Amino acid sequence: MISLCHIKHILVPLVTLCLMTNLAWAEEQNAPLGSNDWDFAVAKAIALDFANHGKWARAGIYLDEIAEKTQDWNVLLVWSRVKIQLGDMVTADKAIKLALKQAPENPRILFTAGDIATDLNHPDEALLFYEKALALQPDQTYAAMILGRLYAKQNEWEKLIPIYERIVQTTTPTPEVWIRLAVAHEQAGNIERAEICYREYANLSTNRAIGLSQLLVFYERIGQTDKASEVKKKLSSLGQGDQRNLRALMPSAR
Repeated sequence: MISLCHIKHILVPLVTLCLMTNLAWAEEQNAPLGSNDWDFAVAKAIALDFANHGKWARAGIYLDEIAEKTQDWNVLLVWSRVKIQLGDMVTADKAIKLALKQAPENPRILFTAGDIATDLNHPDEALLFYEKALALQPDQTYAAMILGRLYAKQNEWEKLIPIYERIVQTTTPTPEVWIRLAVAHEQAGNIERAEICYREYANLSTNRAIGLSQLLVFYERIGQTDKASEVKKKLSSLGQGDQRNLRALMPSAR
């Protein structure tokens, strides 16, 4: 049985937050106690508190009731993120579109809209959201990675290159960044830069044999037989044969 003390420990902080929020709001709006506006502010405060504490289902109950009645883009953004956590991507998409109407230049909303469009398999829409958001906040590596993947799927290598080169310059790049950048440069005809990227990938790859194999087939594609022989020796020292099945793949397929 839950004790009264335990209930107070849970409810008092929440009630205090609600009261503080509503008093401040009521002073600004002159909302009478018990009015519809007051009730809305109470529900908003409770919903945001539940969301802040990861209680998604409870937050969703309140947000479903009030979110479409507000012009507060933050409430709509929270509603969208709550629905993402609950797996309701259709409502999440509806919520983020309403938020975009209120704040179309807000990067937080644009990044979330891109995530939702990606999840719903709307790549063209996702591209637009990520491009706009990254123009406003170019240091968001996570979004830049996703945008690069979308460009790779569409074979838009010239667009991918500056985004991933920025990641290389501003962060510690993962093997995924190096291999995508290598493929992009090779496809764009930047062979010297592609070689550097393939070598970085080979050095950082968690599977040394796969990393070297990618480098090997690259050298064979461009006719660098001496360098290919050196890589074969390294593969042999690992006890690995030449993985010829990789050669059949076009660079964009990896």
